[in-house]
Amino acid sequence: MTVSELVLRIRDGPDPDQSFAELAGRFLAYIRRHIRRFVQNTADIEDLTQEVLIAVFQHIREYDPVKGTFATWLYTIIHNRCMSFLRGKHREEEVLAGYALAHQRPTNPALARLEDQLALLPEQWRELAWEHWGLGLTVAELAARHGLTRRQVRYRLASALAALRQGMGVHRPGCRTA
Repeated sequence: MTVSELVLRIRDGPDPDQSFAELAGRFLAYIRRHIRRFVQNTADIEDLTQEVLIAVFQHIREYDPVKGTFATWLYTIIHNRCMSFLRGKHREEEVLAGYALAHQRPTNPALARLEDQLALLPEQWRELAWEHWGLGLTVAELAARHGLTRRQVRYRLASALAALRQGMGVHRPGCRTA
């Protein structure tokens, strides 16, 4: 049975619990793998996995296959739950320490210059660049998350990269420079 068929059976079928159990079984490893990108503690991973599964069950009617794949929709839920968790009061010190460490000025001059150039990019370009090159999201996933077409995402990523190259004084071989 396809994912789309399972979603329909969860929404309108005679036994939504059984269909959801099958869907959850198929995506359990996917959910845990992506949660591990944000959290390393095993107990926290299990708690977040349960939160994600509950959210999926509660919001399954909001999934629209026209807007993207089920995996993309699921990743959005995973990401949002993890961000909420990391912002939570019981993790505040850990997040603040990580934030401070992540925002220290690099000692390498080239990295410091790159950081300056990143700060000059439009916010959406920076966000797309981080999610694509930092988190490894695909162009299709970015398009679904941001309500853009794939072409718009590719254009903005290419524009961000070109702006960074120009700001860093790096030019691709074979390209004309002004």
